[in-house]
Amino acid sequence: MRNSKSHPIRSLSNISRFDIALFLLLLLLAFSVSTFLIKSRLRKEIVDNAQPAKAAKLCCGQDIDQPHFLAASYYKVGDNLNATLMLNNKGPQPVEVRPTLFSLSGGMLEAAPVVVEGESFRNFDLREFGALPGTPFDEGSLQLFHSGPDLVIGAQLYLVDETRSVSFDEKLVEFKRVPSTQLESVWWLPSRHSDVSLILSNTSEQTVSANAVLNAGTPHLQAVDLTLAPHETRVINVNRQKGDAAAGFKDDVGSASVHHTEANGALIARALVQDQNSGYSFSAQFYYPQGGKSSAYQGAGLRLSTATGEQLTPVVVARNVGTEPTELTGRLPYTMTDGTVGVAQLPKARLNPGEAASLDVEGAIRREIRSKKIAAASIEFDYTTAPGSVVMAAETVSTDANQVFRIPMWDVPAQRNGTGGYPWFIEGGSSTYVYIKNVSKNEQKYTFSLTHESGDYSVGLKTIKVGETVVFDVRAMRDNQVPDERGGRIPLEAKHGKIIWSVRGPDSLALLGRSEQVDLVKGISSSYACHMCCPNSVRNTWIDPVSLDIFTGDVTTFRGVQRDRTCYGGLTPPYYVGDLWTTTNPNVAGVSGIGSDADVTAISSGTATITAQWEVYSYTSVYNFELGTYVCEESSEQIIQNSPVQVAASPDHLIVLQDLQGFTTQLPNGGQCATQYFIRQINFQVVSQDSNGAGPVGNVPVEEQFASVTNNTCGNGQPQASGCAPTVTTGTATGTFIETVSPGCGSGNGPANCGYDINWGWYWCGSFSRGIVKLASLNGQVRKDSVTINGRATAWPPNTPFRP
Repeated sequence: MRNSKSHPIRSLSNISRFDIALFLLLLLLAFSVSTFLIKSRLRKEIVDNAQPAKAAKLCCGQDIDQPHFLAASYYKVGDNLNATLMLNNKGPQPVEVRPTLFSLSGGMLEAAPVVVEGESFRNFDLREFGALPGTPFDEGSLQLFHSGPDLVIGAQLYLVDETRSVSFDEKLVEFKRVPSTQLESVWWLPSRHSDVSLILSNTSEQTVSANAVLNAGTPHLQAVDLTLAPHETRVINVNRQKGDAAAGFKDDVGSASVHHTEANGALIARALVQDQNSGYSFSAQFYYPQGGKSSAYQGAGLRLSTATGEQLTPVVVARNVGTEPTELTGRLPYTMTDGTVGVAQLPKARLNPGEAASLDVEGAIRREIRSKKIAAASIEFDYTTAPGSVVMAAETVSTDANQVFRIPMWDVPAQRNGTGGYPWFIEGGSSTYVYIKNVSKNEQKYTFSLTHESGDYSVGLKTIKVGETVVFDVRAMRDNQVPDERGGRIPLEAKHGKIIWSVRGPDSLALLGRSEQVDLVKGISSSYACHMCCPNSVRNTWIDPVSLDIFTGDVTTFRGVQRDRTCYGGLTPPYYVGDLWTTTNPNVAGVSGIGSDADVTAISSGTATITAQWEVYSYTSVYNFELGTYVCEESSEQIIQNSPVQVAASPDHLIVLQDLQGFTTQLPNGGQCATQYFIRQINFQVVSQDSNGAGPVGNVPVEEQFASVTNNTCGNGQPQASGCAPTVTTGTATGTFIETVSPGCGSGNGPANCGYDINWGWYWCGSFSRGIVKLASLNGQVRKDSVTINGRATAWPPNTPFRP
């Protein structure tokens, strides 16, 4: 302890051998950190030094330099429309992209190349490429060229009119890989005032002849025969006439069938549906029936209400493009806020060849779902005819039809894999949502992480039930400061970054996902889905901590840790994982746990090794010549990681090494006290108590706490307790410290027998799993000419124990 007005020290004549040790001790205490130094847990900055898993083949490795041609069927600038191209680079290396604009007549304008840095995205106003109002290139089509691995660049075109809350989005397609010359679509018409524009775009250098049969919700089909010059784009306004209800015609569904004469992908199409009275807008995609792999569709993320609580009406339309009658069976899997999973069955529907109809979804929602607290929902349909013979479109719509949320419907086996690489951004009142759905028959696992301007955020390894849909609202995660698996948070100032999620397991097609950008203030939303070339593969594994020194009685959590790489070679944040935990010496350290976490209990002094085992997965992309596309081949192995543990006996009490006292004028700062004052100093050592008796425990941190102290009647201030600080080595003895008890400098001027009485204790500051532990109880009568400690005014003999 120290006096608040003075710093007493012993007389050189009485304790000269001890002075040097005391000054060294004070110097060490001044510059030491009050903490118990164990081998530190591994941090993210050094995880690349962890033990790597057995190397796997690179999926879509960076040595693959494939040419890629992507196209969008239509853009337009002017008349309040803004055209924005989003380029999403999912690989770690920069990619150069070369844009080319084509006017409606097929005129070509090559824009300057642009570079998208690794694992980032960029948005471009098409005016930057030369799409200027009043010029031939204010309207037309767009193509991109780049080299690199498969699917490394995702691209999406947005046409937005904020004044009317109108937006259309189109994912650019690798048109040279489409499977047929037949294109089919279906869409919903919100009112008799709806306008429909069919866009047909020639992507090739050849003249293309095409035939289109259009249905705008009237009993009169509109057939169009046309010839498109190289790179020409044709905008066809579909006739909209009053439907004849008496003829049994459904006037709320439109459709189009397109056939052309040239190579697959020479013609791409899109239908734009809008109602200027309400602000409704919808971009209808076209299907290639020959590309169908199953007789089923899945949609991930069915939004049932807005963020303000307004209910949305689901709209699902289907069309039979085959030659046989078909029957559709639908379901609405949902997840409640308490994690319960349920399924609402939809009425069956029958469609004759060529027939299109709106399906009854709202009725089932009203009967089974509206009264429940739903966290997320999805939609799925099976049909009874051949794969590809049915096409569908789905959306949810606000009461005024101003807000539209499109749900892409996917033929799951025709997808590449269960992964996603998306941009996220927050602007004004917007947010990015991510939906992930389990479309398999078994429970699955997945990882989800995102980057932001100053770091990363990982929710870790998660389990998703059969049929379950999970949703991530990035803005809510940021604004509510939701901690990730490691306790990190998305900074409140963060506004953009990248999202990566991936299935983890043997079935690379088990999950389906997409992102949705929603601005509820402007009434605008868009959907985006972009696969990686394969699921993430294991990069390296370790146990956290990689090694540990602990004391008996300590209990600490060990975690298995894994870091993955994307199929492009980029690294994801580490996450916790594990399965089976064992110990090589249960008498020294016991282990209890199944899964990513295990509690390790230090039982007795000695050494042990903690071992964790779990399964890791790797994926390799190979070209399947029979399917005509890339597929992901999975491999797995059991990984074993070790962490050595050294257990030491816990600090238990103190023993006396030396007890000295006397008068001095010397101060610790090298100065002198004007008068002599009395001081007593005991050199204590912290020791353990086990079956072998008392033993040193090393340089652990200790502190003192006062239980009671009377007023110092010498009039020179009160004593102060020493805070937590490490003990030191004195000679060969470790874990030592000096206890100084004195009435302080100036006490010699006080009245006779002045001083104070004190009760206090010394404590071990504890380990990372325990609080402070009392080592010794002391009481003292401190006077101007004597100090009595625990009833003894003379020196305590060496090795005298002081206990709690």
